[in-house]
Amino acid sequence: MSVATRLESIRENAAAVRDRETLEGLLFALPYLAVFTVFLLYPLLKGLYMSLFEWNAIYPSLSEFVLFDNYARMAGNPEFWVAVKKRCTSSC
Repeated sequence: MSVATRLESIRENAAAVRDRETLEGLLFALPYLAVFTVFLLYPLLKGLYMSLFEWNAIYPSLSEFVLFDNYARMAGNPEFWVAVKKRCTSSC
């Protein structure tokens, strides 16, 4: 067996090991990714989506798309700014 053939065989084996280790790593991470998606990512994205609507919890089909009106109303409320100030001072 020539040196070039031997080196090519070693490279192929190394690539196969890397591929197997990558697959094993993904399989180990899969349960975490599933839990992360179901319990954190989906509710976060759903909450952001719902915040763009005047949400009707009983009849969601009657919800009205208001874009950033909810955020503008929140920013105009003085109680919101009191809460932000208290939160900033208590966490610092």
